[in-house]
Amino acid sequence: MTVTIDNSAGFCWGVVRTIDIAEQELAAGSELFSLGDIIHNPMEIARLEGEGLKTVTVADFTDLRGKKVLVRAHGEAPETYREAERFGVEIIDATCPVVTKLQERIRKFYQDGYQVVIFGKK
Repeated sequence: MTVTIDNSAGFCWGVVRTIDIAEQELAAGSELFSLGDIIHNPMEIARLEGEGLKTVTVADFTDLRGKKVLVRAHGEAPETYREAERFGVEIIDATCPVVTKLQERIRKFYQDGYQVVIFGKK
């Protein structure tokens, strides 16, 4: 059997951007936390943990005053940003620009009175 991997296979550019941001922060000596697993790839998570990245949840914000927390490529709800501000957590927003644009479009539909239904994987 021959297995061929497409030349363009791999992480989407939004995830590559997020990883680049994390690597830059870690290389600069920053203590860096990721809000949840940075991506859905255990090997890459382990590699970045080896560089010093730690995974946290919003519930951990109470212990992270003055620390840097990276928001992953898929973004976060506005409440997350409010909680970060409330507890003095510095957010590094690595949300993919495509995701941000989509969130803005959905927000506009919602504000215009549409019922927004999103379906897919749990």
